[in-house]
Amino acid sequence: MSNARMEWFQSGDILSFTFYVKDRKDTDVVVNKTSTSFDITIQLGDDGREYHYSVDPLYAALSDQAPKVVVKPMKVELTLYKAVSYQWPALEAPGGVAPAVTHSTVAAPPPIPHEIKYPNSKGKDWSAIKVEDEEEKPEGENALNELFKKIYGDGSAEQRRAMIKSYTESGGTVLSTNWDEVAKNKVDVQPPKGMEPKKVNE
Repeated sequence: MSNARMEWFQSGDILSFTFYVKDRKDTDVVVNKTSTSFDITIQLGDDGREYHYSVDPLYAALSDQAPKVVVKPMKVELTLYKAVSYQWPALEAPGGVAPAVTHSTVAAPPPIPHEIKYPNSKGKDWSAIKVEDEEEKPEGENALNELFKKIYGDGSAEQRRAMIKSYTESGGTVLSTNWDEVAKNKVDVQPPKGMEPKKVNE
């Protein structure tokens, strides 16, 4: 008997074993199983060398489903199917005796309650509370700023250029999106009707 590296893992439904041996054929692998044990023999060459691995007894029962063997260039994979779906705490049975495992011993998730109440809720029906989908709408100067942001965000590159130039050169009194018009000359200050523009030092 020769040694080969072996790894195994499990899910709720299966046991999966990987044996790292190279260049094997399907005919080089023989698997035997019972409800509580299995063994695998892998021929390693024409000189009679072989690898053998077995577990007897397993922690719990296997199903009647046939094992699945996949032979790859660098390894042999073996899949065994559990009789009952759950995570075993170990591969081998403690004390050499496989425990009888039935569906009743497998912990089932707790049922989902139809009504969930939280501390201090006092039975309040939160679904009855209407949530406003729209945020509070801005007003006054805030509304104007939001409008300018929207125009700037939706505008073309030329419209944005026109807005920046007109607003800057006019001291914030003119806001134009017409680049053809704004590009020709400096934009003069245009104060509101009845007011006169003054310099800061005046």
